Amino acid sequence: VEAATRISDYNAVTRLSGGTQSGRFLGIDRVDFPKVASASWRWDYAPSSLGEMMNAMALSPDAVLVSREFMDIHRLKPNDIIRVEASLQGARAEMDMRVVGGFDYFPTWYPETGPLIVGNLDYFFQEAQGQFPYRVWFVTEKDMDYLDLREDIWEINLGAEALISTS
Repeated sequence: VEAATRISDYNAVTRLSGGTQSGRFLGIDRVDFPKVASASWRWDYAPSSLGEMMNAMALSPDAVLVSREFMDIHRLKPNDIIRVEASLQGARAEMDMRVVGGFDYFPTWYPETGPLIVGNLDYFFQEAQGQFPYRVWFVTEKDMDYLDLREDIWEINLGAEALISTS
């Protein structure tokens, strides 16, 4: 394994002046995420680089990235605050979050599937008052034996919800 990062994928509802909208909240570890995502990140995902977006998220724990289409529809701009309610398996948090940037595409997300809000995983855990299930994404060497890796993951109790890619 060359890199790993924690990822959560929760159902979300945003509360905006025009009402509510359902979508997804993707909690990421902004420090480790680029180490994994850079292997498949493309120039057309966002007008800013992955590093620039992660740096923007570093400025405040409540920072979020949202799709540029979402920003346009709701007339959002950087530093606007949105109310997000994220939940999964009993974990729930209502958070006021600060929009710090936008994207057109994001790993595991396509615009036609609905809104995506990308935020700091540890901030979600703090607001939900506990640590809840998450996935681990890996980047591995090209000659990795995936069956061995899967067995090793089970042995350390991470479960089978790991996304594995090669660099």
